[in-house]
Amino acid sequence: MFLSAFLGILLAVTTHASTADWPLKGLPDEAQLAWQTLRSVDVFAFGPVGFAGETSEGELAMRILLRYPNAVSIFQLVASQSTPEGRLYALVALRSIDHDAYREALTKLTRNQKISLQATCVRGKESVSAIIANLEAGKYDPFIPKPAK
Repeated sequence: MFLSAFLGILLAVTTHASTADWPLKGLPDEAQLAWQTLRSVDVFAFGPVGFAGETSEGELAMRILLRYPNAVSIFQLVASQSTPEGRLYALVALRSIDHDAYREALTKLTRNQKISLQATCVRGKESVSAIIANLEAGKYDPFIPKPAK
């Protein structure tokens, strides 16, 4: 009895774990690394940042994942299993590729939460609601790669 209950729980846990991140199955290492980056990113930044004016790790990771055919599913996962900053990168991506998924992800954010933001060399804190206002105004649109035709 105990053994069958244990095996049932084990099966349920492993099935949930494997289906929870199904969009990542079979993706190359580059995409897996991009997912890990967005899952743990601790600053939200677009455009040239830092002294050298480089593209942030979060923006680069988002751009990599946008190239995959199942990008919507990947970013839905990012939006549910990442840091607040990672969730905002997911919002930017989803807004550009699936407006319904974007709207759904919006409902899961804590808008009064403060996140780390970097603009050029300046780092600070900003509310999620301010970032969403900028997103809705199209501020991040120029940083989204256009689909190949």
